[in-house]
Amino acid sequence: MSSKIVHDAEEFLTKLVRVIVDIYSGEVTVILFGGRARGTSSDAGDFDVLVVLRNVQDPIEEAVKIRRALPKRRFPLDILVIEPKDLEKPIIRKMLEHYKLLYDGLKIANMLSNIDFSASKP
Repeated sequence: MSSKIVHDAEEFLTKLVRVIVDIYSGEVTVILFGGRARGTSSDAGDFDVLVVLRNVQDPIEEAVKIRRALPKRRFPLDILVIEPKDLEKPIIRKMLEHYKLLYDGLKIANMLSNIDFSASKP
C-alpha cells in the first residue's frame, strides 16, 4: 500500500474507534478482523470490525448508529455488533482466527485469549 493510503487507513481506524468508544461511553470492545487484521488487505480492502456490547437489543440499529456518526468520506466498512456470549459461536470464532483488539472497555481480552479458534475449523 502507498504511504498516503496507509496513513489515511490508520487515521480512519483511529477515528472509527474513537467514535465507537464515544457512542458507548467506553463500555464497548472493538476488534478488527479479516484482511486488515491479517495484513493481507489491498488498498481498497474493507475494514471488518466487531463491536462487542454488554446488551444488544438490535444489532443492525447499533451498526447504523455507528455508521451515521462517521464522516461521509471513509473506507469500506463492515460492522458486526454482538454480545460477549456470542464470542463462543463457531462462526465468530472462525472470523476471529486473526484479529487485533483495538479497544477493550469490557475487559474481555482474557476471554478472547481462552477461545479455542481451532475448534471452528472443519
